[in-house]
Amino acid sequence: MITYSWRAGFDAGEEREVGEMLAAAASADAEAGFPAVSLSEPYPDDARHLVVRLLPDVRPGHEGSSPVAAYLRVETDPDGRAATVRYVVRPEFRSRGISTLLVETIGLDPGTWGGTGVSALRIWARGDHPAAQRMARRFESAGIRTARREWQLLAPLRDSGSPDLSGLVSRLPGLAERVGPEISEAVWYDPREHGLRIAVDAEDRALARTCRLLGFRHDRTDIEYTVGPVPAEVT
Repeated sequence: MITYSWRAGFDAGEEREVGEMLAAAASADAEAGFPAVSLSEPYPDDARHLVVRLLPDVRPGHEGSSPVAAYLRVETDPDGRAATVRYVVRPEFRSRGISTLLVETIGLDPGTWGGTGVSALRIWARGDHPAAQRMARRFESAGIRTARREWQLLAPLRDSGSPDLSGLVSRLPGLAERVGPEISEAVWYDPREHGLRIAVDAEDRALARTCRLLGFRHDRTDIEYTVGPVPAEVT
């Protein structure tokens, strides 16, 4: 059903083809809030790209057609921590089992992924897509596990002006003193979101409760999945 190949880079034709697929996926996923992946965004020079295609279509009128079905990028970490994985499936090919088939084919040994030599992988499922949950359950015995859960909370703005975040931060217990060289929480403002957004560790129930008392409401749950020995660290 699929074929795949690792790349250190692309020729012009394949770069255009993959870019068009990623742009279509970003457009389809924008309303749901899933993050967009593109070839124009910064990534390490030693990143590796996996291009997944459907096997050539042998039906009359479709001979030789082998469209890009999915794209995966492994981004190594300069400090030797777990490599970041970004993965997108072409919208019209979703729910066909392509991701499951891909993992069954290439395996989950990070050391064999694109010759990067990394020992661990991490990938965020923004909005905790049901497909990510199914994959995690399906391959739990192969080493996929949940590392972190974050709640994305939103608070509506009462006017169009930029809000004063200093008062809000000072009212969140423990947050102000934690914002330093090793940031573990953050509050930010984006006019496109029409409100304040905060990412809260799902285990920090006291902070989540305070945020809700201040008017924040749950928007989505993000889950980070890992493969391999991922060291504990502050992000």
